[in-house]
Amino acid sequence: MAMGIMVMSMLWSLVAALMIATVRADDEAALLAFRAQLSDGSYPTLASWNNSAHFCSWEGVMCSHRRPARVVELRLNSTGLTGELSPAIGNLTFLRTLDLSFNWLNREIPASLGRLHRLQRLYLNDNAFSGMFPANLSSCANMIIMGVHNNKLGRRIPGELGEKLMSLAAISLSNNSFIGPIPASLANLSYLQNLDLSYNQLVGSIPPGLSHIHSIWRFSIFSNNLSGMIPPSLYNWSSLEFFEVGVNMLYGSIPDDISDKLSKMKVLGLGENHFTGPIPSSISNLSYLTNLRLSKNRFSGYVPPTLGRLGSLQKLDLDGNKLEVNNSEGWEFISSLANCSQLERLSLGGDSFGGQLPGSIVNLSTTLQKFYLMDSGVSGGIPADIEYGEGSMVSSHGDIYSLGILLLEMFTGRSPTDDTFRDSLDLHKFAEDALSKRTLEIADPTIWLHREPKDKITSSRIQECLVSVFRLSISCSKKQPLQRTLIRDAAVEMHAIRDAYLVFDCELIQEHRETEEPLLKTLECMILQQ
Repeated sequence: MAMGIMVMSMLWSLVAALMIATVRADDEAALLAFRAQLSDGSYPTLASWNNSAHFCSWEGVMCSHRRPARVVELRLNSTGLTGELSPAIGNLTFLRTLDLSFNWLNREIPASLGRLHRLQRLYLNDNAFSGMFPANLSSCANMIIMGVHNNKLGRRIPGELGEKLMSLAAISLSNNSFIGPIPASLANLSYLQNLDLSYNQLVGSIPPGLSHIHSIWRFSIFSNNLSGMIPPSLYNWSSLEFFEVGVNMLYGSIPDDISDKLSKMKVLGLGENHFTGPIPSSISNLSYLTNLRLSKNRFSGYVPPTLGRLGSLQKLDLDGNKLEVNNSEGWEFISSLANCSQLERLSLGGDSFGGQLPGSIVNLSTTLQKFYLMDSGVSGGIPADIEYGEGSMVSSHGDIYSLGILLLEMFTGRSPTDDTFRDSLDLHKFAEDALSKRTLEIADPTIWLHREPKDKITSSRIQECLVSVFRLSISCSKKQPLQRTLIRDAAVEMHAIRDAYLVFDCELIQEHRETEEPLLKTLECMILQQ
């Protein structure tokens, strides 16, 4: 009897050892297959992934404390990984977190990820994934956070996401190439707090059923092709803080009682749509509001003179509407804005703003960095007390700032009030981030694509010229006035850029018998701006 028990015990021990070995082999094999699918340049990052150590000690790998140990987290974000994502990743069936964000992974997202039924957090954002979004990711029923923004995914957003991922709290599909409508099934995600579908090519209307998601605090469909009215029921989202629907084809008006319904609102972005009607005075009661973007719509009537109650307001864009402002009435809101001590940007351009700019504008906060009046009917001069830079004395720092912004407009073809520039991104930062490496990408193609570069030398000289222009523009438009280039130095630099390119362009004309190109004409215009 005792012998039988001993044999059975030994058999169970052997089975357990075999199971541990098998599980270890399965997870380790999946990780090694994942590594094998990557390009050679990724290997230095995964130098620790070898047989000299247990796979649970490899970089980015975290295992459970149970036996046998299973991989529960794989975090390799911002590690320079390139290549394809291996389908073998779907064999890590105990995985709860997969973070491969901010790398250079490409091709399709493997459908095998749908086998990760324990997965709670998926971060594949900021890569180069393309193809369809795998619908069977909806099988990951425990998913809480899904981030696949900033990729090249296309086709339709699978409706299955809203039918099975009932625990989902945040999903970001922004900056891809999704088409078709917003799936009505997303209304089933009752725990959803953050829905970001911005920067895609979605069409159709906003599903009214989304109002059933009572926990949502951020909703962004910015820059799509959506149309129709905003469903009135969406204004019942009492937890909403960020409402960004700009750059679409939406219409309707702002509810008179918006402050009662959306009292927690921080960012209200309706710019570049077809909204009409007055700006309700109740909007002044949104005490947490930091950004109010209403530009390029058809709002009419007077600007509420009580906007000064918005003590947290940082950015106010009213340009491009049909608002009534003239010498006799309409400018009262400027005096009120003096109470907005955090105001950084004020945009009042467009035909609706006319008459004499009120002297009370000098009372605006010293934090004001950008004040736009483009294409307006405002007459007279800007009060001398307005200071572009620091202190209370008129200086040339504001002039050089204006020159820098003007050059950026000329050479990028973009306006500072373009709704593309949100949060911390503005025209200056846009150019600064692209300097040197992506100069040709941000340059307005109409000033140089008239003649396609025929060789590397021509392309290089064009890029050198543009880099010089952008570097000067960035230097002129720095945030701190005392850090900006002096006017006389800017003038010398502009002439030097023009002359250097002129010599090259003349040589090119003689060699290829070509006519003067738009870039040279733009450089000439640049000189005239000083």
